[in-house]
Amino acid sequence: MTEQELISALKEGHESAFTTLLATYRARVVNTCFGFTRQREDAEDVAQEVFLLVYRDIDKFNGKVSLWVWLYRLAVNKSIDFLRTRTRKKRMGRIKSLFREDGTEVEVAATTDLSADLEQKELERLLASVVARLPERQKTAFVLSRQEGLANAQIAEVMNLSEGAVEALITRANRYLRKLLQNYYRKML
Repeated sequence: MTEQELISALKEGHESAFTTLLATYRARVVNTCFGFTRQREDAEDVAQEVFLLVYRDIDKFNGKVSLWVWLYRLAVNKSIDFLRTRTRKKRMGRIKSLFREDGTEVEVAATTDLSADLEQKELERLLASVVARLPERQKTAFVLSRQEGLANAQIAEVMNLSEGAVEALITRANRYLRKLLQNYYRKML
């Protein structure tokens, strides 16, 4: 089935077309979402939202870009929306967790366990937090390049930019990440 046939079948509401869409693009969409969320369950949830949006809004698809570009754009935008929402919830949760119901402060004990598993998890958290600090367009280009393995031409199509602009975003992202990681390790020494 060609892409045009798939789109036509989706617009006509054929269930088999939606099954084909999922079989063809699900893994790529989940991986894209994972590049942003860094949690498998969250990536699955965001990907599900993407496909629900496609199912509901396929009539709005105008065909100016390929179907996979549209899906990637939706995945990137939904992932960014998810992160914004999660960040707001975490911020409020942290604030609330610092106080008891009566308004008095809660003492937070600091513990350190330097086992290999914890060190690996800490490194993963560090990398995820550093990538999360990138400006959105740099983060999008970086994730699509480094974690999704897309070529700059594909990223340009997804982000609706020139290849040169994508290359510049990735270069700036790498430079910024390097600087943040160097600062982190300097503080550790």
